[in-house]
Amino acid sequence: MVYFLYYKEDVVFGGTFSWIDKWCAMYGLRPIVIDKERGKPDGTKNGFTYSSLDEAVKNKKYKDHKWVWLDSEGDKILDEYDHPKNNVIYCVGSDYNGFGRNNGKLKGDIVKIRQFKDINRFAATVVPMVIYDRFLYLEDRRK
Repeated sequence: MVYFLYYKEDVVFGGTFSWIDKWCAMYGLRPIVIDKERGKPDGTKNGFTYSSLDEAVKNKKYKDHKWVWLDSEGDKILDEYDHPKNNVIYCVGSDYNGFGRNNGKLKGDIVKIRQFKDINRFAATVVPMVIYDRFLYLEDRRK
């Protein structure tokens, strides 16, 4: 199973993240939502909702999955990354405080996108980039 973990942040978009559910469905991923106000509808039809990142990370259902953290401090670059075919969880942090922890505590691969140093990328732009790069890699079409 392949998942995409993201934070629900109504402040930024004023609504649900159902569009991420659509991206995931198009490319065969299942969304995992971190919703600090858990209990509110999150818009995902096929995903799982947790109240914190730690709650999701500690869930035994993901014990055999590789965690791939999308972060500007990553030591690997997305368009050079060898995407796992299965049992992977891609994670994009909060637009406000990333993953809320020191990257040294993240177990798995920390991957960044190529970007200018002065430009911040938000989940809204990172999610489609990662999903599409994964598709290109698995189809052996990335050049």
